[in-house]
Parts: sequence; C-alpha cells; structure tokens
Amino acid sequence: MRAGMGGVGIASVLVIVGILLVLAVVVGIIVLIVVLCTRNKNKSMPQATVNAFVVGRRESASGYFIAFQLDSGERMELGTDVNTYGMAIEGTRGVLTFQGTRCVRFQRV
Repeated sequence: MRAGMGGVGIASVLVIVGILLVLAVVVGIIVLIVVLCTRNKNKSMPQATVNAFVVGRRESASGYFIAFQLDSGERMELGTDVNTYGMAIEGTRGVLTFQGTRCVRFQRV
C-alpha cells in the first residue's frame, strides 16, 4: 500500500474516470438527440398567429422561455431567442406567432 493513496491504485482511478467519461458522452448524445427531435418536430408544424398576453418569463440553462395567455384562455410556455425574450415584458399584450413549442415572433401592440 502506498502512502497517501488509501489503498486505491492508479488503475482503479483510471477505470472510474473512464466510466464517468463514457457516461458523460452517453448523456450528451441523448440530450443532442432530444434537442434535434424537438427542433425537427417544431419545423414540421404549421405557424399560427394569435393575440396573446405575456404572463411570465424565465431563463434556464436550456434557453429563454415566455409564458403567454391567449385570448381563448389557453396558457402556453414557448422557447424563444434572447431578442424576443427581451421585448416580451410581463403584462405586455401583442401578436404572437408560434410554431410547435417555439415562439417565432412576438410583436407588442
């Protein structure tokens, strides 16, 4: 037993590091597949334009999101880009164009 190693050999450490690297790669591939599938699904959906009211906003590690309430009473949270996120202030009424789960455009009125 070597001093300072606590009985753990370098080979054991390398095996653990290797397993963690493989796990990280697998998780990364799964996330990439989910993102690409969502993007393709959104692109295949028709665009819709409706009157809406901004009821909330949030940002996370995965992007920017705006919560809208439509004139029909339905609420939806849509992903968007930073420019649209910055223009959509909570309490703002406007015209929302969306495609699937993505906010294409929000124009204040």
